[in-house]
Amino acid sequence: MEQKNTTIRLMTFNILVDRRTDAPYSWDCRCQQIVSLLRYYNPDIFCVQEALEHQKAFLAECFPEYACFGIGRNDGKLDGEQVPIFHRKDMFTLKGEGDFWLSETPHIAGSIGWDAKKPRTVVWKQLKHQASNHSLVIANTHYDHIGKLANANSANVINNELALVEPNCPIFLCGDFNSPEQSPAYEQILHSGFIDASTAKETICYGLPFTYHRFLMHQYTTDLLSLQQKHDRIFRAIDHVFYRGVGRIKILLYGILADNQLGIYPSDHLPVLCDFSFTDS
Repeated sequence: MEQKNTTIRLMTFNILVDRRTDAPYSWDCRCQQIVSLLRYYNPDIFCVQEALEHQKAFLAECFPEYACFGIGRNDGKLDGEQVPIFHRKDMFTLKGEGDFWLSETPHIAGSIGWDAKKPRTVVWKQLKHQASNHSLVIANTHYDHIGKLANANSANVINNELALVEPNCPIFLCGDFNSPEQSPAYEQILHSGFIDASTAKETICYGLPFTYHRFLMHQYTTDLLSLQQKHDRIFRAIDHVFYRGVGRIKILLYGILADNQLGIYPSDHLPVLCDFSFTDS
C-alpha cells in the first residue's frame, strides 16, 4: 500500500507593497521572480504580507490550485494592504476562515490599536489536512512599523480571538512582526504560549539569520553596525513562524531563504520556509 506524504510545507513572505516605480524594485520587475520562487519551493500553504488587491489577485491567478483569502486592512474589503493566506485545495479541506484587527476593538474594520500608525489585521483559516485527518489553524499578520505598545499588546488580541476558533487545535502564527528577537512584542508572543519554529527541538535550520534587508544586502558585510544604528530592524529576523501544539506538531525544517537573481532580490524581506508534520502522521 502506498504511504501518503504527510509533511506540510509552510512559507511566509512579505512581498513588498506595490508603491515603488524604480527598477528593479517595482512590482512589474519583481512579480515573476516571486512566482518562480514560490513554484520552486512549492509550499502547501503560503502567507504573504503587504499585498494590495491587485497583487493578491495576480498571485491567485498564477496559482489557481490554491484557495486564497485576504481582506483590505482599511475597510475589511479591498482597500489597503492585505495579509492573505493561500492553501492547496487538493490537500486541505477548509473548515472556516475569518479576520480581525489588532486593536482594542478587533471587530471594527479599519480600527487602529494603541500607538500604531496604521490599521493592522490578522486573517486565519482552519484547515483539515486530508492525508492525516488532522486539523490546524493558520493565522497571518503584519505588525505595525511604529507602535511598540500596539505590537506588545497584539499577542493578547490574537490569543483571545483564535481561542474562539478552536481552542484545542494546533496553531501556526506567521507574518512580518516588525519585531526582532528579544523585543517586547516577540517576548510577549512566546509568553502567550507560542514557540518560534526556528528554535524547535531537533529542527534543521538553514539560511541567513535575518529576514529584513531593505535591498541593502551588498552592505551587510561592510556597514552592518552603522545601518543597524539607523534602522533598528535591518538585518534582523522580524519575519517569523510561531506555532502552538507541542506534542502534536513536529517541526522538520526551518529556513530563511536568500534566493536572488544576480543580486536582485524579489522583495526587501526574505521568505521563511517551515516543514512540519503531525506527530502521529
